[in-house]
Amino acid sequence: MKKRILYIFIVSLSIVGCKVIERLPKLIITNQATVYSTVIQFDFENGKKSNKGKEIARYGYDQENNLIENYDKKGLFLQYKFDSINNVSEELFYENYDSISGIRTPSARWINIYDNKALKTFTVMFEFQNSNWVVEDTVSYEYSLNEKNQIIERKYYSDSKQLKWIEKSEYIQNAPTENQPYDFNRIGTLTKHYCSKETTYKSDGTLLDSTVYTYDNLHRLIKKIDYRNNQKYPTVIKYKYNESNQIIEQSQYFGDGGSLFYKKHFTYNSIGLRLTETWYDSSEKPKWIKEHKY
Repeated sequence: MKKRILYIFIVSLSIVGCKVIERLPKLIITNQATVYSTVIQFDFENGKKSNKGKEIARYGYDQENNLIENYDKKGLFLQYKFDSINNVSEELFYENYDSISGIRTPSARWINIYDNKALKTFTVMFEFQNSNWVVEDTVSYEYSLNEKNQIIERKYYSDSKQLKWIEKSEYIQNAPTENQPYDFNRIGTLTKHYCSKETTYKSDGTLLDSTVYTYDNLHRLIKKIDYRNNQKYPTVIKYKYNESNQIIEQSQYFGDGGSLFYKKHFTYNSIGLRLTETWYDSSEKPKWIKEHKY
């Protein structure tokens, strides 16, 4: 009898020690990606990682390690498409549902058209009925460049050709010369290499907001300060890197020199794909970790 009780006790301990993963349902995969990852989130309780995990997403990457497909528990949620120079050319959102199958269906489509590597127009479309895309708005951009081909001014026009805002940019001195001093890679947002300050104005000259960037001696972005008219404190984000120039830590603060809001740590595999993302609260206590399985 004692042996049986001991056996039950040992088996119980082994069950408690094993990971229990709540899996996503079987999803329809488009097979457009070359690599897929499963994202599993584990919470922390009293500083200790829980054994109970939850599969929250599946990501698909192309051969350039660009994220091109995002799935959650109800299927495909988001797709990115890239052009020949790796700029985001299209974003497809799936937020509607088929009433019979319960599968997500397309709900919105964003199209980027480039001219000489700069984003020329951005079109927002929505699908209403009979799979027809309806254009909601098309905005256009106009650029002024300096001798290094860096964007020093960007103007935003609405569909009616009305000027909405103007963004002026400054750059750090003696920065390395880039073949592409700006790009729209990864998630479609404009990245200006070595930009030190951006200031945005309304068409009437009223200041909207400004952003200041700081770089280390390797010209890597280490601090970003966003000033907004309706915020008491600027939003400050700091970055740290590994020897491969990958971001391994990102932290956000209330004001420059202010209190911590959150911190995130990242790890990567040998080909540069993310392995883990750990989130820490304002007391620097871990709250959750997302693990990527390829």
